[in-house]
Amino acid sequence: MPEVVASGARWRVEHDEHGIARCVGRGLDDLAYAQGWACAHDRAWQVERFPLHDLARVAHRQREGDAFI
Repeated sequence: MPEVVASGARWRVEHDEHGIARCVGRGLDDLAYAQGWACAHDRAWQVERFPLHDLARVAHRQREGDAFI
């Protein structure tokens, strides 16, 4: 049984038992919005992780005394 993760007036996003998103919309615009929402929701962890990873690299360089521009 799919779990509804988010829904609007004319669209919804469901996840199956494996976590795969299924987007449903009344029209192409609604479907595109649902797909964008699902993609942003599934990838939000990358938005947090990669800048922090880069900051750790900068801090490591500065600790070692490397020239940093």
